[in-house]
Amino acid sequence: MPAAQRQGETLERVADTRGVEALGTRAAKFPYFPLLIKLIDAHDNLSVQVHPSDDYAPARGGEYGKTELWYVVDAPRAQRFSTVFVHAIAKDEFRRRSMDNTPWRSCVMYRYRRGCVLHSCGDTHAIGKGLLICEIQQSSNATYRVYDYGRIGTDGKPRDLHVEKALDDIARARFAACRAASYGG
Repeated sequence: MPAAQRQGETLERVADTRGVEALGTRAAKFPYFPLLIKLIDAHDNLSVQVHPSDDYAPARGGEYGKTELWYVVDAPRAQRFSTVFVHAIAKDEFRRRSMDNTPWRSCVMYRYRRGCVLHSCGDTHAIGKGLLICEIQQSSNATYRVYDYGRIGTDGKPRDLHVEKALDDIARARFAACRAASYGG
């Protein structure tokens, strides 16, 4: 069908009418569209988190894992940090720092510039206040929070942390050495 005839069609309609031709063969194994795109305008620092792999999460009763690609649309120069990677610490220290609200003492913080950043499963990361990000991710809610600034949930209690699950699945190399990289373009 020519593009002019498809104008205004929703992605759902294209998927229903063109199936494999539009989505390929691998998407059929998912009960939902396997891609999610969000625009995140962070008015505050967001939780420090890690996403599990496709091997880890389903084996423990969870959804599929999650890898994210961020396109940093805007990153104010005054921004102090935007992502956190664990460096050369033992799991016990990481656990303790997550629970006593001092994770920053064992982390390396980076500033982002405009451009793309990939967060693979097992990467500990956070979005800092002031960032505007287009996030393209696997469609999954599998997120393990390791620090949340003491935020209160809708039930009036501090939001749950998932430190043990995160520790079990964080990319092992993060406990050996800090990953040196330059992010953004």
